[in-house]
Amino acid sequence: MVSQQGSFGFRHRSAENDEDFTDQATTVDDLYKLIKAGYGTEYIVPANDSVVNWSDLTGQTTHMPGMNEPFRWDIDDDSEDEDLDASNGDEIDVNEVRFTEGSAFTKLHLEPRRIPEDTITPLLKRANSEDLQNARAIVKNAISQSSKLNKARLAMPARNTYGLNPGTVLGSGRVRARNDTTNQDIPPLLKITDQIAEAAALVAEADAVAMTVNMTKRAVAVSGTYWMESLSRKGTVPWGNDPSYVVFRNVLDYGAVGDGVTDDTKAIKSAMTDGTRCGEACNGSTLKNAIVYFPPGTYLISSTVPLPFGTQVIGDAINRPTLLATPSFIGLGVLSTDEYTGTGGTGIDGGDPEYYVNTANFYRQIRNIIIDIKQISQGQEITCLHYQVAQATSLQNVELVAASGSSQIGMFAENGSGGQISDVTFTGGGIGIKGGSQQFTAQRLTFNGCTTGVQVIWDWGWVWKSITMTNVDIGFKLVGDNGIGVILENVALSGVGTAVADTNGKTLLDGSSTVIYEWVLGPVYEGSANSRNFSGGGKIGNYRRHTALLNSDGAYFERAKPQYESKAVGDFMHLKDMGAAGDGSTDDTVAFQKALYASLGKILFIDAGSYILTSTVIIPPGAKIVGETWSQLMASGSYFKDASFSNPKVMLKVGNAGDVGGVEIQDLLFTTRGATAGLILLEWNILAASAGSAGLWDCHVRIGGATGTELTPAECPPVTSGINQGCSAASLMMHLTPSASGYFENMWLWGADHMIELYATASEHAVYYQYNFNGASNIFAGMLQTESPYFQPTPSPPAPFEAVVGKFSGDPDYSCVATNEFSGCDESWAVIIKNSADIFIAGAGIYSWFSTYSQDCIDTQECQKSLMLLDCNFANIRIQNLVTIGTKYMAVMSGEGILAIDNLNVKAHPYWSQISILDVRSNGAQFNELIWIDPAIWEMDQPQFTCSPPCNVKIPPWTGATSTVNYPLLTVSDGTWTSTITKAPLTITEWVFGVVTLTHDGTINKNKRQGFEGFWPVLATTPYWPAVVYTGGLDGLPTTTAPTVPFPTPPPSIGTGAPAPPSGSWPKRFVQPVVGTSDSPWVNECAYFDFDCKGSPFYAGEGGFPLNDPYGDPGDDDENSDDLQTTCPIETTSTSSSSTKTTMTSVTTSAAPAPSPYETGNTTNNTVSCYGRGETTEHTRMVNAATSFCNSIENDDLVEGYFRSIDFPYPYNGGLGTVSITVSLKIKVKCAFKYSLNLCLKYLSIPTDSCNCNGINGKQGGIVSNNCFEFRSDPNINL
Repeated sequence: MVSQQGSFGFRHRSAENDEDFTDQATTVDDLYKLIKAGYGTEYIVPANDSVVNWSDLTGQTTHMPGMNEPFRWDIDDDSEDEDLDASNGDEIDVNEVRFTEGSAFTKLHLEPRRIPEDTITPLLKRANSEDLQNARAIVKNAISQSSKLNKARLAMPARNTYGLNPGTVLGSGRVRARNDTTNQDIPPLLKITDQIAEAAALVAEADAVAMTVNMTKRAVAVSGTYWMESLSRKGTVPWGNDPSYVVFRNVLDYGAVGDGVTDDTKAIKSAMTDGTRCGEACNGSTLKNAIVYFPPGTYLISSTVPLPFGTQVIGDAINRPTLLATPSFIGLGVLSTDEYTGTGGTGIDGGDPEYYVNTANFYRQIRNIIIDIKQISQGQEITCLHYQVAQATSLQNVELVAASGSSQIGMFAENGSGGQISDVTFTGGGIGIKGGSQQFTAQRLTFNGCTTGVQVIWDWGWVWKSITMTNVDIGFKLVGDNGIGVILENVALSGVGTAVADTNGKTLLDGSSTVIYEWVLGPVYEGSANSRNFSGGGKIGNYRRHTALLNSDGAYFERAKPQYESKAVGDFMHLKDMGAAGDGSTDDTVAFQKALYASLGKILFIDAGSYILTSTVIIPPGAKIVGETWSQLMASGSYFKDASFSNPKVMLKVGNAGDVGGVEIQDLLFTTRGATAGLILLEWNILAASAGSAGLWDCHVRIGGATGTELTPAECPPVTSGINQGCSAASLMMHLTPSASGYFENMWLWGADHMIELYATASEHAVYYQYNFNGASNIFAGMLQTESPYFQPTPSPPAPFEAVVGKFSGDPDYSCVATNEFSGCDESWAVIIKNSADIFIAGAGIYSWFSTYSQDCIDTQECQKSLMLLDCNFANIRIQNLVTIGTKYMAVMSGEGILAIDNLNVKAHPYWSQISILDVRSNGAQFNELIWIDPAIWEMDQPQFTCSPPCNVKIPPWTGATSTVNYPLLTVSDGTWTSTITKAPLTITEWVFGVVTLTHDGTINKNKRQGFEGFWPVLATTPYWPAVVYTGGLDGLPTTTAPTVPFPTPPPSIGTGAPAPPSGSWPKRFVQPVVGTSDSPWVNECAYFDFDCKGSPFYAGEGGFPLNDPYGDPGDDDENSDDLQTTCPIETTSTSSSSTKTTMTSVTTSAAPAPSPYETGNTTNNTVSCYGRGETTEHTRMVNAATSFCNSIENDDLVEGYFRSIDFPYPYNGGLGTVSITVSLKIKVKCAFKYSLNLCLKYLSIPTDSCNCNGINGKQGGIVSNNCFEFRSDPNINL
């Protein structure tokens, strides 16, 4: 018999009879069942071979009558399925069937069809020759129109418009809003009707069959091994009013085949839109989010597939599926998040009518997908991805493939407002990325064989990180109608003709270098608000990347979002299986906490839903959490309502203070229900055990602005006077505590400015500030994006949170004076950075769009006074690509303002200002400017290291030689008492070298600057003799002293021809420095003995071999030593004064059991008084001073009335004076200290570790005392 899909022969034979099925009336499904049962074989012939000529399959036809009639090939078959009678005892094996291919037989594994055959798209089985001719005519006409419109749109891309965001209403109030008219003449795109889509699908199948050289059975998509496809699904949409709604939809369940021949466009669109999702005229909604999943396979697409709002397109992470555009593809992008209605007129934001407002196109993901457009006919300007997105969006592990030498584009992003793309490869085509957006973070991108890698049509802040370009004509082409600042750093080039070209194609940077270490175009400020310069390209300043932030290749550390490819379904636990409801009303606090601990060792899957949490939930170290379409964790109830100074409460606490380990969290939304003014949504306490082990990916905070939050415009309408009572939603969105560290990629913290029922990190609409870096260090930030609250200054901050001013360290004090423009008393700070070091911000877009909901202030830059506060910082803080809108001062740095008008980038609405590099002023007291080279270099055949010039380098001590030095005779006296002290000769086993400064110009001067030629390090002069302790004098108390004569001068050279040491040898080869982007190999500061780390005095033995163990022997502790407070406690404030005349904060530790004898001190009564002011120093120095002090009192009589104070000077302080650390011990009446090095160090660790808790350094010391002892550690500056 002959069918429209092929030729089938059926005959069932048994011992009893021969049965012929060829005359039975069967459906296609029945035929396949017979094949699977072994009753026949399939002989593949061209589809519709009996009625369609080959020429018709490939040729173009003219317009035919009846083009507008419904297509009969798209009408489902009417025949009813007949049951297959398998009662003869033969079992049907659905896993194996034989197909004939010539004379060979092949066994194939078949995935059973998930839906009836007659609902699948294959259209050729229903079409005749006339249908195909009609379809070709429609497609030809559509391609002609679409090509013209695409070309016009690509030449004149749409830009953002700026007015009131959607949903921002003021009740009866009038709002003056400014709308940009830039886009009025933007050409439309072709509206793809159902008729065009259906015609394109039929032609796609005909062309695909024609291109198949060997007519073999099509390889349909099969189930992959990735856990996501097989995981059971329990997700719901609590406010979607649809109990049957499908959150996870596999495209195979909607009729897709994935064989590269059957057109899957209609099936994929059905999977996208099933369940009345947010599409045309929706504007935006998270009521019905969905995952559209693609198993491995090749999915033929003939026309643009729009992606509804709230969609995650995810492919198999192990075997990525391919979305293959047909040669006759219709549309601009294969996948599109940038859809226009085509109705004309004005849209909701004042621009073209769109499905989604360009600056509010939130909540999207695309990952693990290949999009291939290289088959599309030459001459058509098509893009793999037409990508308009805003915050809370990501593109990951995607490859965009275009035809080499064509005009095709990988990604076209003509407008939008942020997002993050990572691990994307652009292969072939005219342009890899053609884009313009307010702010974007693009990292780990690879461009292969593109004519142009990146064409920037406009931008405020794109962060380009970890970019590789191979065989690309032009790397970055800057095209636009305004000035564009560009910063390239660590970009790898191979076969690139021009690295950077301007608007007219002029070469700004050629492609001769294999690596662009740093190249800056635009305005720069180097440490002063009054030092504006313009860079036409090249390296700026001497900023050094802190080695703690770098990977082994010298680039800033990154970690891609974990996808758990090696895990099986059994490695996951469902939250809903642990008793949580996720229905938006049930209290799931207990169930969630139980699930977190029960799932340790596995991965906790947070099924889609809204989980009510009414008290604090702790996420323990080791937890791994995966959400489903941004599962919502929602704080609710009276526990979170009290915003008073002492009572804010945390919803999610990631680890407890002091926890070290790993945590992985992804795809969650942290939100609220009702007024929760005392809420801290997320507190991050955990210290990552290794780089990236504690991280968060694609997680966001949303406060209000959605159904179910009870904080929508209906409950909390915008007002232009007073305060909406009951609408104060949270105290803090996220708190990264002093002891914590973490990796955060694509995180958006949003206090909703509009209803959405409608990267990269962002924080918006908080009252005090959006980001506050207080005493922070070792931070890399990709793109920071902020917006000030639209209602301010009515009321102005700190209202309505006056009661909690000063609750968190580093908060503004709001000492407001009308004439002070730098007080932050008019509107929220976008970014505060104080008392910090080693911070790199790769991009910052910080905006003030409104003044009490009016936008008249934007173009005059009067919405607020200043957006960024920079004060009292240390070295190595750099901000790149800073863009501001609506503010008079872009930043206030050390009391001086940087005017926005001085850096105006455009002279049209919205009049934005831009700075390419802002190096923040340092107070000069930074210690870690030195690079401490790893002693491992001495084990190399050729000792060498890499650094980025200029470099201040510490060469590790040489330990291959020894020598002895006679210790001078010491004469000591006290009144009439005199004595002479003799010491044995000192043996030198570690030879310390001086600091070497390396520059790139090869100059050598008295400051030991030199170029990058090989050198022999110069031995450092020992600044002072080791001290000794003697007991004598009239008082009989221990006394520390040291010789005052200079220490012998070391050999002037250890190089070629230098005299050999008394024992051992000098290094055989010189040290070779190498210019690079990173410092390698390196160790932590003071990892080996050096005079810059040791105070004076130090003791014999400390310079020739490792110091005594600072923790001592475990057996010599005081019985209550565990009660010593060595981490930052909860503070209660009071004040007292110290000998340094500074103000201190007194902290009392909590009482604990196990009392100690009175005579030795009761550690449970310890009180810590922290010096809050004065000189700061490094943690390492505080520890070394404490160690030296504790060693020095070992032989003292530590009884009542004892007092001893020693000053430990340090000669190096970053160029500003020297630091001296005073350490003392006082023993009170009726007390005695039983000497223990460990116990002594524990006492002195308290004013080091329990004070100045904003970072490892910046220590100012303090006093710890109890009923018997008073230990003091106090750094002071000597100028």
